[in-house]
Amino acid sequence: RFIYVNPYITQISGYTPEEILNLELWRLIHPADRLEVLDRAKRRQAGENVPTQYEFRMLTRDGQTRWLDFSPVLITYHGKPAIVGIAFDITARRQAEDELRRTHGLLQGIAQSTNDMICAIDNDFRFLFFNDAYQWEYKKLWGRDIEAGMNLLDGMAGWPEEQKKAKQLWSRALDGETFSVTSEFGPDTEKTYIYDIRFNPVYDDSGTKIGAAHILRNITEQVRIQK
Repeated sequence: RFIYVNPYITQISGYTPEEILNLELWRLIHPADRLEVLDRAKRRQAGENVPTQYEFRMLTRDGQTRWLDFSPVLITYHGKPAIVGIAFDITARRQAEDELRRTHGLLQGIAQSTNDMICAIDNDFRFLFFNDAYQWEYKKLWGRDIEAGMNLLDGMAGWPEEQKKAKQLWSRALDGETFSVTSEFGPDTEKTYIYDIRFNPVYDDSGTKIGAAHILRNITEQVRIQK
């Protein structure tokens, strides 16, 4: 049972101080998280080494769900073990994270369903995103696997002219320009491909430019047939 709660807990839970003091802890915990939270509390009281911070869902008086970041500290109260818990309402953050995951999953599905090659980089030319088609094409050209955070230009280090050409095109997009171009890329004359490329800058919700993106389509065979 609760010994003391401050006004913050009563505010986010919807209960009065008197109501909460007459409740057992488990009644405030969402059923999906209840066993785990109570097990951790019991193990903490028994002196076991358990995580000192975790997140769980709380049920409010009117049946809504709130996410709490909870940090328990073991103390002795009247000669018996007790827990002092510091909690923060992180519902807004968890909802934003869930929405971001849903949006990312949607965009990921769209990007992976196309044969076009899609890539986004930050202002320092580091990969933010690429789909499978782009990853395969990059390795075919430059013989290197790529991963998020890697510098796009590093894989072309052995071909300075190609690296310079790529940097010039990307720099235009990073400077805020949206444009399309047809360009050839490849490590040698025997392994050169022609691409139709559309570049554009990328902005966050506040309007700050955070990088650039491009969509590539290999049109080598099409150009050869036309010739």
